[in-house]
Amino acid sequence: MRDSSDDVPADNRHFATPPYETEATAAGLRVTVYLPEVDPRAIELVTQGGALTLSAPQRQYVRANFSALHLESAQRDYRLHLRLGDSLDLGAITARYRADRITLDVPKHRIAATRSPRPRPVMPAAA
Repeated sequence: MRDSSDDVPADNRHFATPPYETEATAAGLRVTVYLPEVDPRAIELVTQGGALTLSAPQRQYVRANFSALHLESAQRDYRLHLRLGDSLDLGAITARYRADRITLDVPKHRIAATRSPRPRPVMPAAA
């Protein structure tokens, strides 16, 4: 029997994936990540290659009663790993945090933003 955690990298098994939205903009990509119960000063963004990893520890609450102990194991820290590709400039990310969410604006590389698609000739179909 396969465990569903087999599909998750070993270093991500103890993290929760936060809800997020992506939106393509004229300037690049906007990613909004919802991070309730997180100290904004503890959010960490790491870029490597064409990947972006966001890590954010949740505030941990210790319950006084034993019956709520199972909730503490559900309070996992957040980690989001996105493969964004090479057309975006991950070194120029801007981030804004407000009301339990962080908005990341990832611009396109200047070359990709100014490059227009080349027209391709249309060949007639063979009869």
